[in-house]
Amino acid sequence: MQKSPTIGIVGGGIAGLVSAYYLSQKVARSKIPHLRILLFERSSRFGGWIQTEQLEKKYDSHIFEHGPRTLRLHTGFSSLDNHSTINTLKLLEQLNIFNEQFCPIEKTSASFKNRLIYYNKKLINLNDLSLIFGGKPLRYPPIFYILYEYFSEKGRFTVQDETIKSFIYRRFGHIFAEDIVEYLLDPLIKGIYAGSVTDLSARSVFKKLFNLEQRYGSITGGLLKTRKDKQNENSIHFLFDDLNLNDYSTLLNKYSIYYLHDGLEILIKILIKYLQSLSNIELKFNQTIKKIQFFHNEKNSIEILTQSNEKYHIDHLISAIPSYELANYFDNKQYEILQKQLNQIPFVNMIVINLLYEKKDIFPLEAFGYLIPSREQSHLLGVLFDSCIRQKSDKNKHGSQLTVMMGGAWFDQLRLGQCTDEQLMHIVMNELKKQMDLNEKPLFYSISRLNKAIPNYIVGHDDNLDDIYALIRRYNLPLTLVGNSYRGIGVNDVIFDARLEIEYLNLETMKRKHLTIDCPNSPLKWCETKEIAQACDVIEQCETFVWTTRMETNRVNLSIYYETLCPDSRQFITTQVWNTYQSILDIVNITFIPYGNARELYRPETKLYQFYCQHGAEECYENLIHTCVLNFYPKSEQHMPFIYCMESIEGNVETVAIQCAQKSTIDFDQITACTHSRLGNQLQHAYAIQTENLQPSHQYVPWITLNGEHTDDIQKQAEKDLIGLICNSYKGSDPPVQCKRNL
Repeated sequence: MQKSPTIGIVGGGIAGLVSAYYLSQKVARSKIPHLRILLFERSSRFGGWIQTEQLEKKYDSHIFEHGPRTLRLHTGFSSLDNHSTINTLKLLEQLNIFNEQFCPIEKTSASFKNRLIYYNKKLINLNDLSLIFGGKPLRYPPIFYILYEYFSEKGRFTVQDETIKSFIYRRFGHIFAEDIVEYLLDPLIKGIYAGSVTDLSARSVFKKLFNLEQRYGSITGGLLKTRKDKQNENSIHFLFDDLNLNDYSTLLNKYSIYYLHDGLEILIKILIKYLQSLSNIELKFNQTIKKIQFFHNEKNSIEILTQSNEKYHIDHLISAIPSYELANYFDNKQYEILQKQLNQIPFVNMIVINLLYEKKDIFPLEAFGYLIPSREQSHLLGVLFDSCIRQKSDKNKHGSQLTVMMGGAWFDQLRLGQCTDEQLMHIVMNELKKQMDLNEKPLFYSISRLNKAIPNYIVGHDDNLDDIYALIRRYNLPLTLVGNSYRGIGVNDVIFDARLEIEYLNLETMKRKHLTIDCPNSPLKWCETKEIAQACDVIEQCETFVWTTRMETNRVNLSIYYETLCPDSRQFITTQVWNTYQSILDIVNITFIPYGNARELYRPETKLYQFYCQHGAEECYENLIHTCVLNFYPKSEQHMPFIYCMESIEGNVETVAIQCAQKSTIDFDQITACTHSRLGNQLQHAYAIQTENLQPSHQYVPWITLNGEHTDDIQKQAEKDLIGLICNSYKGSDPPVQCKRNL
């Protein structure tokens, strides 16, 4: 055994800290407890955008939050389930701060129910019951909007991505969409993303609603369908055994948001204290990274060079810094395309102003705060009523406090970067006087200028992420991406995403890199001998896919790496592949590998793999159904009609599978038993290994190989004319009639 492997984490914000936390737990469970973890932070403090300031006693020790201040107990429209919120609660429990810090806001409280917008020069309560019957800013009763969307033209798998504004106008029509966009979604998106509905991606920001519409044809229909199937869906969605929604059902039913008694930065402080207690973790303050260099040698190592010219050699890098910062660290022209993709994620500047007033009641009514539609042409994005939010903690404190948000996508347009603190305060005081009739001067205030604080997920964001991950695979980089640049800007999302990414890390691979006999870097060599296969832990896969497989002399071998709910995969299978099956099956071996862009994590306590799929739990389930069918019905004549049927029909996966099984004489009871068995789990894992071992690595789905080879030309020809491609590749002496027609 040589020196222990080392993992480097760059970025000491919440993403970097929880990555180190979850990694330390995974290391403790693994067989390599001596793995080193280095956490680099360029500033003198950890925490990033989470920063709490406690004022002096003369100001009654009020708490100013310069970043986020509350956490949700229910996910919004950007997420698919509540596990990210439960995961944060579990983290608070594990750190032993839940009981003393958890301060929930009841759903029945005025500070939660009253959500205001500044409309037509006055504050409107969106919780006002009169809105049910129509009235400003909604011109019609809400039921009209819902019914119109439900009965409007169905839109299944028709749009790759579009702006939020375009999405709503397409679903609700011009007459209804204008109200929804201008007076509901516009201020909401400004308040959360500091972005514009004309720029941000519906697919990325409203992931749940967009997927429902694409899957079921309408938002309303999708919500009704998933609500009906919620119990079954939850049983499939569990990614971690400790995140059982039933354990928190009482809490979820009673509360919707919460804050921490001492401010969110207490979470940062406790995480730091925990990490500092571990002997295999080093926290490095004031360490500005100058360059990160990847070496494509047998060890596939990484060198980190700091501004003070210190060098650190690591085996794997976890980037918890913004995407544009990571792009700057690649100085090799080889990674120019990756740099370009990372820089395509825009960030916006923010100004957060915390104000403390001497009077106790300065608010027009008890509420969470108010947001401001763009049409009102205000310099402010919104105002938070902190004293209402922190009512339980601050009830004995004197004075009132609120927070003003400015900038975002309008930062440059309003020239806020050129304003002095005095000028900013002049703007704020005038706006608060106009909007809240607040004439009092603050007792104390604090201005935070947050440069490139919030990423904006513009149209094409998800496709850009796919390209980034494809490039990481192509370059074979030992690199993991976490943080708010990629898959969610909320604190819950960032924490949960970091936990997922850590679980996906294969520590055994790093361990093998430090053995005296190494597993070869190239997967093509893993099956050369049983000794090498054993070192690489792929004995079973080599026996299944390499040692016992013999290619026929003349038949063309076509392999299709796909995922079952991917629109491109569905189209390719139901057109090109189906036509090929019907026309020239005699000269081609068609092999399906249903895995695609899914990822797996091994659970040692169950000795099973868990799978996480690009299109959610339904896709994982359908992938598994296909996997079991391919196992029990290996001949093309047996499984092809079933796969074609499932890829052709929309709807609930299990319902469609039963229908297709009946048409295809498939014993679905046998398939169901397989999907719930260890056998099904191992079969899916085998497809995961086969997909991950592709050379070159797949960059999208469907990914086509012909006689074990993939090229851009093969892919293009297959998508355009698969029959012609196979006929031209056939070396037999007697091609079928269909090939003669194509020649």
